[in-house]
Amino acid sequence: MSNDITNKANDYVYQLFKSSRMIEHYLMLLKPSLIYTQALAKKYYVNEEYCTLTTLFHEAGKISDSSNTDRQGAEIAIEFLNKNDYPKDKMMKVFNILINYSEPTTMEGKVSNTAEAVSKLIGPYHLLKSQKNNTLNQKLMGTEEELIKDFHRINFVDEKKICKPYYDMWRKIIKKGIDLSQTEYHNIDY
Repeated sequence: MSNDITNKANDYVYQLFKSSRMIEHYLMLLKPSLIYTQALAKKYYVNEEYCTLTTLFHEAGKISDSSNTDRQGAEIAIEFLNKNDYPKDKMMKVFNILINYSEPTTMEGKVSNTAEAVSKLIGPYHLLKSQKNNTLNQKLMGTEEELIKDFHRINFVDEKKICKPYYDMWRKIIKKGIDLSQTEYHNIDY
C-alpha cells in the first residue's frame, strides 16, 4: 500500500471480508487486483491513491446482497473516508469513480476495472468460481459468460494482449468441459 489512508482502508476491507466469511474472495481476487491496480496506476500516470481506494471499496460492495455493488461500495467508502477525515474533494472523486465503476469514465476507473479483470483472467478466479455451482454444466456455463465479460472489460491494448492467451486457454478448458457436460454424465454432482 502506498500511504496511510490506503493502508487503513486495506485493513478495514480485510476485516469486512473476514467477518463476512468471504476471506477467499479477498485473498484470491482483491489482493491480486491491488497489485495490478498499483502497477497500472504507475504505468498510466494516474492517481494511485484513488485507484487503490476504488479497487478496495468496489470489492467491499460485493459483501452485501445489494444488486448495485457499485453504489454499495461507494457508500461504504464514504462512511470509512468520513470517519478518517479524508478531504471532501478527494472523497467525492473516489465516490464518483466507484459509482461509475461498471462503465468507467475516468482513467482511475479504467485502471481499477482493468486490474480486476486482469486478476480474474490470469489468476485462479474462474477455476475457483466454477467450483461453487452444483453441476458441471452450471459451473462451466456461468464461468464462460463471466470470462467473456471480464475479457471485454479490459480498457487498455497492452493488458488485453497480455491476457489474450489466458482468455483463450480458459475458453478451451471451458469449451471442453461444456462438450463433456452434454454427455450422459451431465447430471452428476461434483
